[in-house]
Amino acid sequence: MSHASAPPPWCMIGFLAVGPNLVSAEAHDLSGQALAAPMNGLLTPSYLGKLMLLPTLQCFLLSSMLWTVVLLGAWALPCVSLRVKKQGADRVMSAVHSLVSFALGLAAEISFEPSCRVGDTWLRAALQVTLGYLTIDAVSMMVCDVWKRWRPIDYTMLVHHFFIIICFGLGTMYDAGVFFAVSLMVNEASTPVVQLLWYLRFTHRKDTRCYFVTGEVMVLAFFVSRMLFIPYSFYQFASLNFCIGQGGDFQWLFWVMIPNYFFVYALNTFWFVKMAQGSLKKLRGIDDQGKGTILESVEASSLSHNMSKPVSRRAEPSLQK
Repeated sequence: MSHASAPPPWCMIGFLAVGPNLVSAEAHDLSGQALAAPMNGLLTPSYLGKLMLLPTLQCFLLSSMLWTVVLLGAWALPCVSLRVKKQGADRVMSAVHSLVSFALGLAAEISFEPSCRVGDTWLRAALQVTLGYLTIDAVSMMVCDVWKRWRPIDYTMLVHHFFIIICFGLGTMYDAGVFFAVSLMVNEASTPVVQLLWYLRFTHRKDTRCYFVTGEVMVLAFFVSRMLFIPYSFYQFASLNFCIGQGGDFQWLFWVMIPNYFFVYALNTFWFVKMAQGSLKKLRGIDDQGKGTILESVEASSLSHNMSKPVSRRAEPSLQK
């Protein structure tokens, strides 16, 4: 489609800026079907409105370039040792992405009514932000884990990344379920806390009050952003009759979303139960041998057990990218 002149590469830095959405509340596709429209009186990221005017491939490449710069910036930090960078450079990128994606997911949830199709709104560009991140993070895993062997290979996370890249890519190309994919980025609210907990563990601060408090905050953030929000998102999807009849030749994309919701929620439930069990042990001040204070029991809890694996950057059960 025709589009305005491409914005400069640095324009994506403004995807947290707010401004009037470029799409009218009366937006329709060619068939007359109503598309997602922003609620009255709310602001949305205007830079993404410009970015979505780019062709899909161009938008994806621009997003990938941005995350490459973020990752290289983490590697270039002069105050961080090479040992830490090998284990955590892409964790810096992960933390930045989680903040960005959480903000975009929250903006989508607040600013738009649930819709099966979104048309040319900034939501499609928001999805490309995560697509670019997942691609660069997968490349980083291949280099650090598979090629250099700095960390154990996490095959499940590699499969997760490639699976999400395919699903998000199809959703973006065929405008299927984009609103729900973007709004579910609210799940990333727990990831920055996970990265902070990893840093405290990596710098040998597991016996501090800060480590204990951070673990509790992570459990709370996980519960709110995932255990509560995922069912709410599914309710929104169900309220649209699961988008039956909205997908045309690609109706199967919407049918695939239903089992995916259950799978994702079951996986997050499993992780949350493990975290909650560890948290309860810490609060009771006992370890597996029935002795010790709260701080001493941190290491014995299942949560801390996952955090204390020597080099695996994705050992945390709550880290989902």
